[in-house]
Amino acid sequence: MAFIARSNHLIQSAIAAARERSREFPNATPEREPREKTSAFVSECSIPTPPPRTASAGEKHVLVVEDEPDVRRLMEIVISTRFGCSVDTASHGIAALEHLAKRHYTLVISDIRMPTMSGTELYLWLREAQPVTARRFVFVTGYPDDNCLGTDIAGWQIPVLLKPFTVDRLCELCAPFLAPAAE
Repeated sequence: MAFIARSNHLIQSAIAAARERSREFPNATPEREPREKTSAFVSECSIPTPPPRTASAGEKHVLVVEDEPDVRRLMEIVISTRFGCSVDTASHGIAALEHLAKRHYTLVISDIRMPTMSGTELYLWLREAQPVTARRFVFVTGYPDDNCLGTDIAGWQIPVLLKPFTVDRLCELCAPFLAPAAE
């Protein structure tokens, strides 16, 4: 219970920090804000890793973070039916933090450009707070020519799913994380 209370307090702090940060840059896209702002924001969002829990054999959980409802629902349906996974969804990074404080995920799939907290900010937070989960991450973007992000993401070695995508391409990128041998 203490973990949940502490997580709730830290999540509320992260939400407040994100709101304050969005007021500082009302017209900026999250990916183009100064790196020091992003790094400071990630440090403010230090939510602890959830306690270990007993999972049933083969149980896999996926978190889909996407602000477009139709794309989010499509990914949820495809992943749950093709891989037999439990899928949680969030429409932005702050909502994803709430899920990540409650459960360990086999895979996190996140859009890059979203309101409140971008996918790159979510990834940077995960890298520090839950490094194992950060290694099981896929970015989704409709902006493949964003050179500012391309260099960072290439350095992080995170797979990227380009929109528009096919169901086969989505499954191809998810399979290494969700196939039975991946656990």
